[in-house]
Amino acid sequence: PEPPVPMSARGAERSTWNIVGRLKLGRRSFGGRAGSGEGAYTLRMGAATKLQTFDELYALIAALPEGQHGEILGPGWVRTMSRPSGRHASFARGALRAFGEIDTKGGGDWWIDAEREMIFDGGKLYVPDLAGWLVGDGDLSFTDEIPLTRTPDWIGEILSRSTQRADRAIKLPTYAQAGVSHVWIIDVDAETIEVYA
Repeated sequence: PEPPVPMSARGAERSTWNIVGRLKLGRRSFGGRAGSGEGAYTLRMGAATKLQTFDELYALIAALPEGQHGEILGPGWVRTMSRPSGRHASFARGALRAFGEIDTKGGGDWWIDAEREMIFDGGKLYVPDLAGWLVGDGDLSFTDEIPLTRTPDWIGEILSRSTQRADRAIKLPTYAQAGVSHVWIIDVDAETIEVYA
């Protein structure tokens, strides 16, 4: 697969867009059969509204039912999702075990964890599947923060059908801009790892 195109490279003529309204998805069918892909959703434009602040969006995420979590992908843009499927979660647990020797718990210089909330520039809150910080000095005081503010040195995103588009097109450029040294895009179904450095 082709590497993602950074958002800034997608047409300089669009670099000054302003948000003028909010789109809402409705589930009104146009008579298409279920699963046919015919008119399953309609878009309705509402009146322009003030975007919610990071704190307001974070409060919405904190109030989600157990078993769900959310991310703030950009200004006023929250994505909610269920916890990962069994195969996805199993791979993440296996990866954490495989990294045991380099992790601080195993005597290494890395602190590696799964599904930790972290803040990135622009008021973005992401929950990568796996993340690691090189902590040669042993200072783990940053791990008490919720959400974390220290930029990780490594991130692993495990693709799923519902998140792969955002993982590639939105989160990957943010990680590069934030200075994450290495990002792995892990496709469990294809049994591949794309490495970005």
